[in-house]
Amino acid sequence: MKRVLSGMLAFMLVLGLCGCQTAAEKGGKMWLSQGGEVDYSQYTFQFELPEKFTMKQGSKQDGTISYSSPDGDSISVTAAAGSDIFASDVTEEEVVSEAQETFSELLGSDFEIKNVEFSTGTIDGCPSYQIFCSMEVLGAAWDQMVICVNGDKLYTFTYSNNGGGTKTSEMERWAESIRAVPGSFDSDAFGPILSEGQELVGYNWYTFQFELPEKFTMQQGSKQDGSVSYYSLDGDSISVTAEEEIGTIATRVSQEDFIKNLKEKYSDVDFELKNIEFSTGTIDGCPSCQALCSIEVDGEPYNQMIVFANGDRFYTFIYTRKGADSDTSEMERWAENICAVSGCFEFDEFGPILSEGQDLVDCSQYTFQFELPDGFTEEDASMQDGSVHYFSQDGDIIQVTAEEAFGALATDATEELLVSVWEKNLSEEGRPAVKLENVEFSTGTIDGCPCYKFFFSAEASGKSVTLMIVGVNGDRLYTFYYLDNGAATKTSEMERWQESIHAVPGSFDSDAFGAVLPEGEG
Repeated sequence: MKRVLSGMLAFMLVLGLCGCQTAAEKGGKMWLSQGGEVDYSQYTFQFELPEKFTMKQGSKQDGTISYSSPDGDSISVTAAAGSDIFASDVTEEEVVSEAQETFSELLGSDFEIKNVEFSTGTIDGCPSYQIFCSMEVLGAAWDQMVICVNGDKLYTFTYSNNGGGTKTSEMERWAESIRAVPGSFDSDAFGPILSEGQELVGYNWYTFQFELPEKFTMQQGSKQDGSVSYYSLDGDSISVTAEEEIGTIATRVSQEDFIKNLKEKYSDVDFELKNIEFSTGTIDGCPSCQALCSIEVDGEPYNQMIVFANGDRFYTFIYTRKGADSDTSEMERWAENICAVSGCFEFDEFGPILSEGQDLVDCSQYTFQFELPDGFTEEDASMQDGSVHYFSQDGDIIQVTAEEAFGALATDATEELLVSVWEKNLSEEGRPAVKLENVEFSTGTIDGCPCYKFFFSAEASGKSVTLMIVGVNGDRLYTFYYLDNGAATKTSEMERWQESIHAVPGSFDSDAFGAVLPEGEG
């Protein structure tokens, strides 16, 4: 979908510049029209903008300004250096053949322009040509009216809409409204003429805010990464990505495009789309589309509310909730409360609106410390491998692993899954299957960071073992293990060790991480 839209922008330039010849070949800026000589370099242009066009992107500094409507139509104006080119000397054959050749090379396949209507002439004495055509680019059908005209710069006006194969009356009225006025592209003389009450939103000056439901208390990611995620203890997540993308207009995304992109996103897993409700519109004048989906990923059911929106970047908001029968009303309210505000993604204007007393813990800024019980005096530290071991004289082991698993949430663990994994790990071929006993499981937080706690005892390899496990999110996904060889039940020492684990600012690779040793030990 993004390739189609960016391709269309390139196509506007191709049609505007194909076949033109320079003033060196023609002999100057003075143009002899029916009304006499016109120095077109002294003129810029105005045009009537149909009322449905309410969105604006680009700037005069960029040399391109685009206007969009909620139904996906667009009008773009490019002003390129080269006002010595005489647009009215261009022929239909030159424009069409050069454009087809250029796009065949770009796309790697034959490209055909259809339903061509071509003419040359002047606009208030300034040389111009006009072409209407239909085309298909990467599976998307488009109709375009392109007008190239000489002024202080070489202007290319392009009206694009989803392909119907014929010129619309609105296109014709718009083309007829283009007129020359004294001035330049950089001056106030250039620009659209708006209807009474018509307003344009320059959405590239906007970012977004949204209400964050109270149960969301954890944050991961950063603006520098272009992605921020929020989590709740019941496993729900909200993610926001902001891509520096020019040319993708959210209202032009079709349901078919959306479904295709969704399948590509989950192409490496077993994915099934169960249901979808799709719509396009605007958020405070900024183009947007949204979809409420029921999906299955590797057999697990989820509901997702996905919102695309144009602002200073191309934003993707995703609210994910586990369970096929989960209530979607909260997700729908969340989507309705996304609002545009002046500013940009990198600054304070972007972000969630929190309820009174609601705090967010950014787990990615934290590592962990813990008290090392008496008797643990040896350490086998391998920070590069993401694993640290401590040993006691009587054979007990404390191990800490730290995996770079962004997005994996400790509170997503289940008792059923952990029991299954550990019974399989402890069982040996040719021996009776190991069954875990005295199982205890819970989820919660450690200083605001999501965690699970898991304890069991078992008979393995002919001896009794107890294992205390704590999984917790920080700058990495940490797993703490305390293995007591010989004990049949949880010991008070294990409980004190578990309770001593606490979050501190820093990272696994820094001095902040590690064991707090008993006085006199090293």
